[in-house]
Amino acid sequence: MALMIGPTEAFSVWLMTLFFGLSGAGLPLGVPPLPEDPAISRTAPEECLWYFSSAGMATPDPASGNQTEQLFAEPELQQLVKTVEDQVLRAIRREVRGRQDRILAEELPALVKAALTRPLAIYIAEIRFPTPGNSPKVRAGLVCNLGDQANALEQSLDRLMHLIPEDGNESTGSPWRHVPLPPPHAPPVHWTVDHGYLIIAVGEEEGEAILERLASPAAAPSWHQEIRSDFEPDRISTIGYLNVAGLIESLGPMLEEHARALSLFGFDNVQAVSTLSGLDDIACTSRVKITLDGEPRGVFSLLPQDPLSKRDLEQIPGDATAALAVRVDPEKTFRRILDIFEAFDPRAREEFEEALRDIEQDINTDIRRDVIAALDDIGIIYMPGGEMISSWIGASAMIKIKDRDQLEGSFRRLATRMEVELGRHARRGGPVVRQMPYAGQTIHFLSVPDDDMPFAPAWCFTEDYLIIGLMPQTIKSYLDRDEEIPTLADIPEVATSLAQGTGPACISYIDMERIVRGIYPWLQIGVRMASVELQREGIDIDVSILPDMESIARHFVPGTSTWTKTGDGFQFETRQTLPGGGNIVSTAPIVAAMLLPVVQSARSTSGEVQEMNNLKQLALAFHNYADSHKRFPSNIYDEDGKPLLSWRVALLPYLEESALYEEFHLDEPWDSEHNQALIPRMPLSLTARNEPVPPGRTLYVALAGEKTLFPGNEKLSFRHVVDGTSSTLMFVRAAPQAAVIWTKPEDIAFDPKHPKQGLGSLRGRCLAAVADGSVHLLNLDLPDAIFTSLATRDGAEVIDWQEIHRMSQP
Repeated sequence: MALMIGPTEAFSVWLMTLFFGLSGAGLPLGVPPLPEDPAISRTAPEECLWYFSSAGMATPDPASGNQTEQLFAEPELQQLVKTVEDQVLRAIRREVRGRQDRILAEELPALVKAALTRPLAIYIAEIRFPTPGNSPKVRAGLVCNLGDQANALEQSLDRLMHLIPEDGNESTGSPWRHVPLPPPHAPPVHWTVDHGYLIIAVGEEEGEAILERLASPAAAPSWHQEIRSDFEPDRISTIGYLNVAGLIESLGPMLEEHARALSLFGFDNVQAVSTLSGLDDIACTSRVKITLDGEPRGVFSLLPQDPLSKRDLEQIPGDATAALAVRVDPEKTFRRILDIFEAFDPRAREEFEEALRDIEQDINTDIRRDVIAALDDIGIIYMPGGEMISSWIGASAMIKIKDRDQLEGSFRRLATRMEVELGRHARRGGPVVRQMPYAGQTIHFLSVPDDDMPFAPAWCFTEDYLIIGLMPQTIKSYLDRDEEIPTLADIPEVATSLAQGTGPACISYIDMERIVRGIYPWLQIGVRMASVELQREGIDIDVSILPDMESIARHFVPGTSTWTKTGDGFQFETRQTLPGGGNIVSTAPIVAAMLLPVVQSARSTSGEVQEMNNLKQLALAFHNYADSHKRFPSNIYDEDGKPLLSWRVALLPYLEESALYEEFHLDEPWDSEHNQALIPRMPLSLTARNEPVPPGRTLYVALAGEKTLFPGNEKLSFRHVVDGTSSTLMFVRAAPQAAVIWTKPEDIAFDPKHPKQGLGSLRGRCLAAVADGSVHLLNLDLPDAIFTSLATRDGAEVIDWQEIHRMSQP
């Protein structure tokens, strides 16, 4: 079943497409950046909890020496972005229903595109949650340089504001306009366009404070300058800042019960997280900096800290497709993990160590002494050069070792144990660990006589390293390497990273051009398959929109990422063609805000689909019952005509619940001692997902009354449905307050004067099953006469479902 979304949700999809699609990945804003607008930086407040700014997006220059800018300037890529944007916006317009949706579809895209492509800053200066005697307080702002689009966008924003119902408040005065917000006690929000800048202010007097900073010649606040002090690309794209210490202080009342956990994890030791990204002379570069108050504690103590050296990287061939090297001391890390366990709960450490002892006894190995203590502090993973498949199969993992004999003995005992255990479940013959001498070393590999095992995992102990691969040939390739050939440490991009101050504790490298050339053919196949489904949804995109591989691949430079322990924390730096990684922290609130309508819609739609399926199951059970008994199901009555059990119990055999049906005492009422014990076993098909109701209660009810399908102890059949099965209601979804115990012979008593009483609402619409087995969403604003006509079986009314569906659109 296709997922249907309305214009607001469709707009959010387009927004995410634009946000992530304009530059390809991760960090789309400000690439390539416009010239810096100093006024945007000045609007940042000195006291700030969260901040994000983008320089805006310039037209890419194909003559630039920067490969990122050249990539975005490729005509085919530009056309791809335009085609996707046009098609998605067209799909949004097709979903328009009514004046409000039309205004949203016309005005929002231009405003959001301006926010994503023009110089912009967003910040939160203060959050104070309500406490006894103190009301909540928020101070925040948005400033966007609209440029020559200012007048048109101001009119668009004004039209959008008229869609929000007035709340009785007035603006603070010219030029500020008030934004009415529905929640009670919401902070005041005002907006204006001043000298080409859109300003949105949250909180009393915040607007005037923004205007004052905007006009001031003063420099940006100190924290803003510090972010730029020791890392500044040629052209800055984005800046982000999260004042963790200030945020924890602001959230203090809410975090009191979690204070110990924050301390144990080390989060109370974090002062701030800052991000900065931009373009240098070749590619896109970014940095994330975590500032700590003192030495790392908690989980931060587990992060790599000691620097790598050039010699550590000489084990990796210089033509590697991808590589990762990290320096982590296994013994220290293991002890720190145990300390964290113990800090949370001493019993947790005891349980962990007890489980570890059981494993050690089973494999006859002291893991801490024979394995962890035998390992050194260098770990390496790499994919060798070559075609993509062979590179992947040839991937190797290497761990530097301290005690070869100790570790080799442990592996030998473990291999023996593995042979025994795997052999118990083998279909023919057991696995065998084989050895082969090669280049003065011994290669061990696991031979499994099973068609489902395509690999022969192999390992080898050299004097300094344990080498692990998917195949013995992987180990051979490593042992055969020419030590005179350049290594990863000799590659300029890596050598530069090693030479910058304190060496990184972790470094990754990826030959992106080779990766792109390897996966691009598969991407074309994926787009071809996806385009078929998109075309079914009315988005006319096919595989021809993809650029030629050569026009894309030639712009990809090798990507490097480094993780470094600094004097006051950690920093993570990347340099690659595609933007990415550097502004995860700063853009997270924006992305969350964009995704929220889509997530909410998906949840609501998913719940609606499930509930529609539930009603369809009930309708099918109703029909199957009628076919078997030659009459409609009804409540179960005793000989005196007293209702004992609900019609829902009578339908159990037709809901694949025959065993449960057999357990009921049909001659006893629903609340007898025996039958009452069965209430908690309500079938899932009677459970509504979108509403919390007490256990054992259902929202799926009938409209009971003289002219309905449930008139009481009266035997009806389809011949009694004079109006026709497509014009008569069978079941409805009730409101939570009208939920009934599912076994109780209770439903909604239909009242022609109040035909909608007791009906439930899903985004303003009610789910109803009709006697022909179909299920519909009916707008609760429909005239009462329509609900009355549908509820009765012999009123001779004419039902126009096409008009009802039109009137029931959200």
